Amino acid sequence: MNRRLRTPLLAFLLLGLLGTVGLLGLVRVGTAFALQANLGGDGVAPAQVEPEAIAPEALIVKPAPGDVRVRIQTDRSRYRVGESVQIRFWVSEPAYVYIYNVDSRGRVRLIFPNRFDANNRVRAGEHQLPGAGYRFRVDGPPGTEYLQILATRTRLRPLERWNARDPFPLLGGDPLAVKEEVLQFLDVVPERSWSSAWTQFEVIGRQARGPRRETGTVRINSEPPWAQVYLDGAYVGLTPLLQEVPAGGHWVEIRLEGYRTARHWILVEPGELTPVFLHLERW
Repeated sequence: MNRRLRTPLLAFLLLGLLGTVGLLGLVRVGTAFALQANLGGDGVAPAQVEPEAIAPEALIVKPAPGDVRVRIQTDRSRYRVGESVQIRFWVSEPAYVYIYNVDSRGRVRLIFPNRFDANNRVRAGEHQLPGAGYRFRVDGPPGTEYLQILATRTRLRPLERWNARDPFPLLGGDPLAVKEEVLQFLDVVPERSWSSAWTQFEVIGRQARGPRRETGTVRINSEPPWAQVYLDGAYVGLTPLLQEVPAGGHWVEIRLEGYRTARHWILVEPGELTPVFLHLERW
């Protein structure tokens, strides 16, 4: 019988001799585990016209130009809740690698190394995750998730916090605070001997069952980000958010403590993407 263990996350799965992980949650299948998780990035501030993507530069640990080079990507740019994720990364030389996820709620979780894949000293070249015995599965909620990779010549033992109960350790619920903590760990690493990279992907809800309905997609961004989004009065997640909705008119409401609530009426066309960007004003 499958036993599902919960971890609060970026949602990943472990698949049973393949287990399953959700970017981040945890499922055990026989002797294998399924995990769920979501993570990290870097880039430019959102534009007010057609805000197709937000690069969370303020959240990302960025080194000065150095000798170590690294890249990371996922096999797709958009996933439905419940789908599996493959991660590929490349390093220019042998290095210790750390990958963490920032989910759509702003929670940060270390997904590599982990209890099931603890050896994070990798050779130069391309690598793929998850490893044998587990897989990553998107756990939601809908929104934008970020993955950041750190590659360093020096092992960062304070980041390696997994245990039997928390195989994909939660680093914190505030990405900015986690960034500062990681920078403290990197203080002991020579400046040119580490590097970072990031990627992002969109999470949308599960495919609706029952009679087919015409739907469109709405992408909701705000400045500042991480604001609560209500669609027709129902909470649907935090900005930045990508959400599939029935075609037609909808009220979008953005709430953030210390800022005035913003409301906007949108008309969603079937099969179309409707971008929304709202700038919040302080009280």
